[in-house]
Amino acid sequence: MAGIPDERGRLSAQVTGQEAVTSGFQPVVDGIRRAAGSFGTESVTFWAIMPPDGPAPVSGGSPELDEALAQVLGVIGEQHIQLAAVIAGHGRRLRETGKHYRAAEEAAGRMVDRILDRDASG
Repeated sequence: MAGIPDERGRLSAQVTGQEAVTSGFQPVVDGIRRAAGSFGTESVTFWAIMPPDGPAPVSGGSPELDEALAQVLGVIGEQHIQLAAVIAGHGRRLRETGKHYRAAEEAAGRMVDRILDRDASG
């Protein structure tokens, strides 16, 4: 894409339809896609580092203490699973956001194409 640098040193696109409109969004969409993939990978890794029941139980020397420790470790396991699910949810939201950006890019490009077609025929 050819262009002339603007006051900030960025290359401005020639007005040639969708390419002129969408060039600025591409780094955003690519970044969102990569972040979504990272969140997905990290959620799986995070979930896998601890058993669903929490860390292995330990002996505290008395049945009462052992029961209290087992309950605390069980809560830690539950919280760990919930956090892994939250991380995965953020990845899903980022994927959806990327789809919305891409749809906005395509719609803007189509609009510019229609405007340019009208100007060229007018």
